This record gives sequence, C-alpha cells and structure tokens, in this order.
Amino acid sequence: MNNKTSREIIGRSYAEALSHKVSFLGELDVIAHKISELTPLLSQAQLVWESPTISTSEKLTFLMEIMTCIRDNDRHHQGLFQAFFGVILVNGRMSYLPEINTELQRLLAIKKGESSASLVLAQETPKQVVAQIKETSEQVFASKLKWHITLDSSLIAGFKISVGNRCFDGSLKSRLNILKHHLSG
Repeated sequence: MNNKTSREIIGRSYAEALSHKVSFLGELDVIAHKISELTPLLSQAQLVWESPTISTSEKLTFLMEIMTCIRDNDRHHQGLFQAFFGVILVNGRMSYLPEINTELQRLLAIKKGESSASLVLAQETPKQVVAQIKETSEQVFASKLKWHITLDSSLIAGFKISVGNRCFDGSLKSRLNILKHHLSG
C-alpha cells in the first residue's frame, strides 16, 4: 500500500469517528466548516507536532492555547474540538489533518446527498466552456455535483471527468495511447 493510500485510509478513519460522534447533520456541517478553517492554521505548527524534544503534555498545552484563541462564538463545540484534536495529537497524527479534513468534507457531502466530481483540464479553459462541461455532466449524472477542478498539461488537450467510480477520458493523451495500442498490436 502506498503512503498516499495509507494516509487517506487513516484520514477516513478519523473523519468517520468524528462524524459518528456528532448527532445530527447541521452540527456536522458546523464542525466540518470549523475543522476546514483550523486545518491550515494547525498544519503550520507541524514542526511542533513532530518535534521529539517537545513532550506530549507540552504539545497538548500548546494545542489548548491555540484552541482558546479560536474559541470565538463556538463554545458549544469547544469540548468536542479539544477532544478530537487531542486524540489526533496524542496518536501522532497531526500531519494527517489535510487528509482528515478532505475525508470529513467527503462524508459531509455524502450525508447531504451531494456527489463530488473531478474535472482535470489539459490547459486553462474559458469559464463558459467549463460551465458547459459541468452543466452537461450534471445532466448526464442527474445530480448536482460538487466540483474539484485541476490542470494537468500531460493530457496535451481535452479533459477527464470522474464522478464516483465512473470516468470519462476525453484527453488527447488517451486518444494517442489508444491509437498507439492499435498500431502496435
């Protein structure tokens, strides 16, 4: 199993544990939003989390100080945040926060009945074209999709769309590979 896959599995485990702890969807939405906000902040302290010279109790104290600073208007969930991040810290998984956050957002989308889609473009594409691709895809899949759009110049031209376990590859790279296979076989 490669490192990315194991990190995703671990991230999924923590996200699922948190989602089971939360009693209703609206509360999960609030918590997922807050964790999404906190992830970049806590990730910046990676040197602290990974330092062998700083004790776990000192790291917990540091974490609680950060949690106190961001307390703002969410006192209701403060104990849950502290317990959740405390477990992650004690288990040495603070570096997994981006994966945990990604998996939590995915779980939230599933619970809301949303589907996510990935659109990989070979190059910068006009907004109108991207909008047309998205609109057509949502009609094909009969679902409102939450889009993640990236660029990959190795596609040469065209795009790839992934929704769940279904994929459409309309890239020139794919077409050339098919042609190469037919000519060599």
